[in-house]
Amino acid sequence: MTDDVVSALNEIAQLLRQRVDQHEQMAKVTEERLARIPDMRPKMPDFTALTEKHERDAVEHRDEAAKRRAEDVEFREKLLAAIERQNQLLGRLIERSTP
Repeated sequence: MTDDVVSALNEIAQLLRQRVDQHEQMAKVTEERLARIPDMRPKMPDFTALTEKHERDAVEHRDEAAKRRAEDVEFREKLLAAIERQNQLLGRLIERSTP
């Protein structure tokens, strides 16, 4: 009977060693997978940098729009001045041509 108990205990010990080995193997595989996960996940964007870029772009856009408006106003003023000169010249021509 003691031989049966000893052989049963040896078998239990062997099964426990196998279980521990399996657990260690699973832990190793899990660690390897976890080590690869950051490479598989998409990188999170740097929101601070994106915000700063957006603000710079907005300032550039505002500056360009203000420049375009100033150029438009200048163009219209020059056009209006040219039309006024032409009107004055036409007025003088009309005055000269009427008796």
